[in-house]
Amino acid sequence: MWRRVKAFKGWIDDATGRPTSAAFKDNTPDPRLSVHRSSLTTLEWVVQTYPDYGVWSVLAGVPRAYEQMVYGDPTADDPSHTLVAPKPGSLKKKRMEAARRMADAAQMVREIPAPA
Repeated sequence: MWRRVKAFKGWIDDATGRPTSAAFKDNTPDPRLSVHRSSLTTLEWVVQTYPDYGVWSVLAGVPRAYEQMVYGDPTADDPSHTLVAPKPGSLKKKRMEAARRMADAAQMVREIPAPA
């Protein structure tokens, strides 16, 4: 699965250039994380409306190992849209651990472009 990542404060570790766990947590009250199923889309499509974002890949088994569900949430415009969400009854610390593990496991697919 692919996660778009922007150089928001706290999303990228300045020392390593890698995403932090903050990049794998939605910054809304909704605990679901929006990602794309890479086998159902293209890199070009994922970044076409977000040209200033990079893209990082994580295997779905990583969040699943920490009590997170990974399931398709296709829309008319995006058949690849997928959500990562806590299993019912899962503790918040499992969500935080899943975010850390996803950040650790993430592989860069597209570098974050330098500001113009």
